[in-house]
Amino acid sequence: MSLILNIPGDQRYEIEHIVFDLNGTLAIGGQLSDETVALLKNLSAQASLHIITADTHGTAPLIEKRLEGAATVKVVRGSQTTEDKEAFIEALGASHTIAVGNGANDMAMFRKAALAIGIIGGEGAFAPLMTVSDIVVTNIEAALCLLLEPNRMIATLRR
Repeated sequence: MSLILNIPGDQRYEIEHIVFDLNGTLAIGGQLSDETVALLKNLSAQASLHIITADTHGTAPLIEKRLEGAATVKVVRGSQTTEDKEAFIEALGASHTIAVGNGANDMAMFRKAALAIGIIGGEGAFAPLMTVSDIVVTNIEAALCLLLEPNRMIATLRR
């Protein structure tokens, strides 16, 4: 199972994994919307989905249960969350992974991933993260819809 993206100009992506930050990216105040849950469940048919989080609100176990196997959830704690996220991307295979996030601790994984999608949502975004993003959107639903219909990314990524 993989998501194939052919960008004119000799760019081809074979995406096997999509890694999401949780708070500020997928969730607002630690909660997923019903629409986000439905979109994630649909997207799980195209790639393996992973959520990596410092779990600020303590809701990761509930979110994992709510997703009913559509995504794995990994909680990272302490002062090494940036490095942990980067290592997670590397372990999956960075060249076949998309990273989706909004925060300062997403910078390293964005630099490693094949593609990076920055979210400027209800909890804001770390401004420097947007400079290392391949695509920037204003909410998670927009990002998920792009991933569900990858040809919609061609106009944004075409060189």
